[in-house]
Order: sequence, then structure tokens, then C-alpha cells
Amino acid sequence: MEAKNQFLELFFQLNADEIRGFTRFIRSGQPKDHDFNRVLGIITRSVTKDIRALKIRIFESLHPGKSYDDLIIRVLLSDLLAKFKQYLVIMDQNPLEIEIRYLKFLRLKNLERQFENQFDQVREKTANEKIFNENIYSINYQLEFEKFRFETKLNRFNLERFSKLLVNFDHSVTIQKLKLYLEYLNFKNFIADSSEYREFENQIQNLLHQDWSSYPEIQMNVLALKLFTEFENDAAFEYFSQSLNQYSEAMDAEVRKDFYYTALNYCIRKINLGREDYFDQVLSLYDHGVNAQWILDNGYMSQVTYKNIVSLCIRMKEYGLAEELMLKYKGIIQKREQESIFDFNQARIFKAKGNIRQALVLLNSNRYKDPLIELHVRIELIKIYFEAREINLLNSQIVSTTRFINKAGRFGNHKIYYLHFIQYVQALHAAKAKNGNPGKLNSLLLQIKKEPDLIERAWLVQVASNQ
Repeated sequence: MEAKNQFLELFFQLNADEIRGFTRFIRSGQPKDHDFNRVLGIITRSVTKDIRALKIRIFESLHPGKSYDDLIIRVLLSDLLAKFKQYLVIMDQNPLEIEIRYLKFLRLKNLERQFENQFDQVREKTANEKIFNENIYSINYQLEFEKFRFETKLNRFNLERFSKLLVNFDHSVTIQKLKLYLEYLNFKNFIADSSEYREFENQIQNLLHQDWSSYPEIQMNVLALKLFTEFENDAAFEYFSQSLNQYSEAMDAEVRKDFYYTALNYCIRKINLGREDYFDQVLSLYDHGVNAQWILDNGYMSQVTYKNIVSLCIRMKEYGLAEELMLKYKGIIQKREQESIFDFNQARIFKAKGNIRQALVLLNSNRYKDPLIELHVRIELIKIYFEAREINLLNSQIVSTTRFINKAGRFGNHKIYYLHFIQYVQALHAAKAKNGNPGKLNSLLLQIKKEPDLIERAWLVQVASNQ
């Protein structure tokens, strides 16, 4: 059985900056953390990611000459994981929240003069915060709440301060509501299921019809939602884009990334509905995402994003541009993935251009070690064999791909998307084998359009439509 360890598996996923930060945190600790320093040094210098071998090496370094004891190493690595969680808490803390925590301490200790001074200092800092900060309302609420508790304890009640407390609380909650709704809309058609959430739906609709122009943090989330509720309105996207460009530099990295992805997904949905005039806008967003790094993960482009860019160009029959962008972005793919994902996408371009033989050479090169890439290679082969009416090869590939998908631990909940694709391929083949049964094909076409969990929908729709 393959050895596992939560801390080591986590550590393998850290980038260089994260490793340096955590190492500095450990080195700044107590003398008893000396073993932790040695362990991190061993892991960082190791060229292997074999967990069992690493655990043995760590034990031998800390306890030379003794028989290996797995329990000792498990406890040590568990303690290191606890240290990493402490490190995350410190890294994620907002400096103003630390100041408010100190303010609370002063209130509980009844240190009135120190409390008043600390409150004035924190309030001045919040007033000087950058123009776009989604956390500012929560910070101000916490600040005003401490002041409110302090004054009520002294039998004082300030109505104006209480009003500020409520406003900041309400605005903080409003942002969270809008973000929750937006996150849901990114994955499901919430409107169709809204009967279960009618009260929440009404709250959101009420928020969408208010004027939030004085509160840019709320306004941006409202404009993002209107890309869904006013999808046909191109002016809504233009206003959102202008506002995003205005505030993007002041946004936190994660907030900026979410808004730009909302813009990107909107444009892609437009193209999927036939609005090819959004093609240049999508390419511009991808390029901006690379330059501003919001589309990158630790400086690298994911294989999925790389594939999506090529897919978009293929759909627009911009084959030369697809090859140009493949070369342009190849250098920011993880080195171990570069050649395989490049060859896979080159094969897709060959297929789209009708060079089936060249496509098959690349798809059957057996260089695809990443399970997800291999799965997509298999999907492309199924499409090629279906279109070429190579029935024996098609059936063989379907059987082996189904077995590959169902192998334990692979693809999680996403495997249903691929299994549905295979089921529809088989159903379409059966319908076309019966003299192209129009009734059955029309029924399948409707099912394919409505199926929520499905890959290669456009290709399946095209096949079902060609009667």
C-alpha cells in the first residue's frame, strides 16, 4: 500500500515563496522547534517525493543508529502540520483585526484611557484605507461594536454610533449575500430553482434595484450579478468592464481574480450562444490574465486554461492563431506538462483541419502520463472513430475508456460528465445505425441540450443534428 502523510502531501504542493515563508516562521520559534528546522531542510533538499523513503530519511537524521519507529515520525509530522496551521492564521490576519483584538482586550480589562486612545488610532487607520476594500465594512463594524460595548458598560448610549454600527453590519452582510448568489450563478441556473429560495431571491432582487454608486465594493458585486440577470444587455457588460478597470489595481488579488473570471465566463457564454463578436474580448482577457497573473497559479497556466484557449480558436476556425497562442503560452505551463499538453492540442488542431492521420499519430504517442490529459486523448479518439465509422475501434475505445474512468479514486464527482458523454455516443451510434432514425435522433438532441453534467456538448449536438 502506498505510504501517505498529510503534511508531506501538503508540503509538496507549496511553491518556493510559501516554503520560504513557513521556514522563516519555524526558525523564529522556540529552541524546541530545532527538529522542525532539520525536517524542513531534509524535505526541501530531497529529490524524491516518495513518502516512505522521506520518513525513513528524517528518522535516520534525527535518531542515528536507532531502529525506525513510524509512530515517532507520524507525531513529529503531525506537530509540523499544526505549526503550518498556526502560520496560516498569522499570514491571513488583517493588521486592523489584530488592532481590534487588542482594543477588545483593553475593554475587558477596563483600561478606559488606553481604550479611547486605541480606538482613535484604529479609526484613523480605517479612514485612510484604500478606496476599494471589501473587508472595510466588517472591520468598521467590529470597531464600532467594541466602542458600543465600551460605552454601554459606562451607561452611555450614542444613537449616531449605533446607526454607524448597523450600517457597517448591513453593508458587510450585503457583500456576502451578493457574493454567495454570484458564486451559485457561476455553476447553476439559479433562476430555474429559485422556488426553493424565494425569500433569498427577493432580497437579492431588492439589492439589485438600489443605488450603490457611493459604495464601490457593493456596486461591483451588483454589476457582476447583472451580467446574469441582464445577460442580453451588452451595455451591462461594458459598464462592468469600465468599473473593473477603474478599481482593479486597488482590489485584493483574490477579489480581482474573481471579477475578471466573471467577465471571462460571461464572454465565453456569449460566444457559445453565437455572439462571435466577443471572440477578441475573450482573447484580450486571457492575455490580460497572463500579464496581470490573475489567470496563473504560482506563475503557471493550468492545462485546462491552455486547452480552453485552443478550443476557442478551433471553434472559431482560427487554426493559425491557435498554433500561435499554443507557442506563446507554452513556456508558462509546468515543464513536466509542457510537451504532452502541447502535443494533445496540436492533435486537436490537426483533427479540426482534417489531418486525421497526423492527429492519430500524436494521440497514440503514449506520452500522456497525466490521467486527465489521457482521458481527453481518449475522448478525442472516440470522436475520430465515430466520425470515421470505425466501429470496432470505437467500441474498443469506449470499453477501455469506461474502465479507465471508473478506476478507483480517479476524477471524483467529475467522472459522471465523461460517462454521460460515452452513453450519448453509444445512443447516437445506435440511432444512426437504424437508418438514421429521425425521431430517436431528435429525442437525443433534446436530452443532450438539457443534460447538465456533460462534456463535448457542442460536438454531440452537431452529431445529433446531422440527420
